[in-house]
Amino acid sequence: MTNLTASALRLTRLYKKRMSIEETFRDQKSHRHGFSLRSTRVTDPKRLDRLLLVLAIGYCLLCGFGLRMKQVYPASCWSTNNREHELSVLSIARRMLGITQLTPRHALESLTTALQKASPNWG
Repeated sequence: MTNLTASALRLTRLYKKRMSIEETFRDQKSHRHGFSLRSTRVTDPKRLDRLLLVLAIGYCLLCGFGLRMKQVYPASCWSTNNREHELSVLSIARRMLGITQLTPRHALESLTTALQKASPNWG
């Protein structure tokens, strides 16, 4: 059930993105799958700023890598059920990192392309 007024097809497409969005939140919080910032015990704000900067850069590079993997490989290579939107791009990157040899340049190109495509939707 939803109170959205869009067409059924559009709502279905939005709902399909739900799992990758939820996976992204998990990536940010999880001790097992993500950054687990609580475990760092960093208390100095300047050190936390530097840590967050390094994590943000690494996260962007991994997202670029994950986006590239989605372009190059079928979902069966990184997902157990062949459904494309089941995993976040970070989870895809983590699964494919040891399997493929992608240059940082390709990861940055994929990230740049994705940002350019998404930027009109940012308001």
